[in-house]
Amino acid sequence: MNADTISIIVSVITVGAAGGALTMAGFKQLRQDMDRRFTEFREEMDRRFNESREDIREVRQDVNMLREAVGALRERTGGTSAT
Repeated sequence: MNADTISIIVSVITVGAAGGALTMAGFKQLRQDMDRRFTEFREEMDRRFNESREDIREVRQDVNMLREAVGALRERTGGTSAT
């Protein structure tokens, strides 16, 4: 092998190694972006779930207060109809 052939082989190996390194860096960046987006999505879903749970809790409290008010009204009026 002459010097030109060796130079070409070394250049091809160097370019291949650089391309591999860039590909690996790209995949690492992609994975980090996906992890970040998944974390943001999960946090948003947790926030919405907690808000929904709080809304349900408030509705239950309102329903219970309404039932108590209806019960008190029936006691005062002597009503016996079902709810």
